[in-house]
Amino acid sequence: MPRAIKPLILLAALISAAALVLVVPTRQYDPRVHRAFSELKIEARTGAAIPFELAGLNGETITLDQFKGQWVLVNFWATWCEPCRDEMPSMREFARHFPPSSLRLLAISIDSEPEKISPFLVEQGITPDDFVIAHDADGSLSARYGSRLIPETWIVDPDGQVIGRVQGALDWNQPDILSLFEVLLRDGWRSKRS
Repeated sequence: MPRAIKPLILLAALISAAALVLVVPTRQYDPRVHRAFSELKIEARTGAAIPFELAGLNGETITLDQFKGQWVLVNFWATWCEPCRDEMPSMREFARHFPPSSLRLLAISIDSEPEKISPFLVEQGITPDDFVIAHDADGSLSARYGSRLIPETWIVDPDGQVIGRVQGALDWNQPDILSLFEVLLRDGWRSKRS
């Protein structure tokens, strides 16, 4: 290949890459959300949330679609998981801080023994008004989400898009988390463009 052609190929590749960046829309997190994610060690994510159909505790069918228009925290947990047990009281208080019409906490148990779930919830003082509880009996949904560590929580916006993931237990009732979700519920996660 002649020497003069190599720089032209490189230039064409750079122009193509720049055009792709300008044409393909990117997520523009509100600076307050970006800063809070960084400080709270919430991993920013993109893409549609994985749809599902799971059994609820009373045999009802629970789907992600039934929460369209609301913020949803999809939390994978188990009764035998000590960090999950430690995290649940703060999640309960967090859930009570926001109206269920705006934000729902969807707690998906990966327990192999479903009969342990209800007594655990009673022990934790968790009511159906606090969380929507579903059971991922074979762990296939948590595997599809790529969960490797529980508790793990996925933050899903009202359009069904994943915007963040929290791996491990978190104090959901701390002021910085509450402030973050007040911003998300009021202003969303997108940067405001003029």
